[in-house]
Amino acid sequence: MNPDSTIPLIAGTALVSVLTVFIILFVILYKKAQLRFELERQQFEQALLESEVEIREQTLADIARELHDNIGQIASLAKIQLNMLPPPTSEEEGEKIAESKQLLQHLISEIRGLSNSLNYENVQSMGLIGMMEKDINRINKSGFVKVMFHPKPTEISLDSKISIFLYRMFQEGINNILKHSGANQVLVGIEEKANQIVFHLEDNGVGIPKEKLDELLHNSTGNGLKNIKHRCKLIGATFNMESPPNMGTFIRINLPT
Repeated sequence: MNPDSTIPLIAGTALVSVLTVFIILFVILYKKAQLRFELERQQFEQALLESEVEIREQTLADIARELHDNIGQIASLAKIQLNMLPPPTSEEEGEKIAESKQLLQHLISEIRGLSNSLNYENVQSMGLIGMMEKDINRINKSGFVKVMFHPKPTEISLDSKISIFLYRMFQEGINNILKHSGANQVLVGIEEKANQIVFHLEDNGVGIPKEKLDELLHNSTGNGLKNIKHRCKLIGATFNMESPPNMGTFIRINLPT
């Protein structure tokens, strides 16, 4: 082979090799940059969700204090004023005063219960099961719907943040049932099994039409369901919702431990 033709061939081969290495390095660096960008995007979304939840929890705590300190105090003062009224002049008047006292006492109890349920510090001190039982008892006293634990729960050792998230999801689920289901019975379950926490809510209400259920699951336009799904995402839980025709609604949340 002519030496004069060998040099360009070697130079061309070297140039192709350099270009190949450069392209490979560029692709590798580009892929790494894409992965880093995706990771940073996910971390940003996670931080945004956490900030949103923290702000919401702080707002609920502020409302709880407002209920306890101001509205609760006004109701208590009204009760004191009723107790200071002169003796009734007739039986009918006495019955009205007694009924007013009972209504005020019920209002004060409801304000205290609501204030406690809104304040996340109470979830930390009483525990998840304790707070859920307190809410269930308060709902059952209304007589509109019967809420029951099934199976009977035992206290589960959970991180305080996880406990608060599960409690808020319980509240959102119960609130949705009370507002939309027309149910007269609700079953609540929370148990630890197979390396996961399983939480479920089941009612015997009218259920949700399939088209509406699909829209709720994919678009999450309702604040209650959207909040539940947000919280599930934050703690790495899976969310499932089913509503067979005329068989109520079933919500299941699985949280790996």
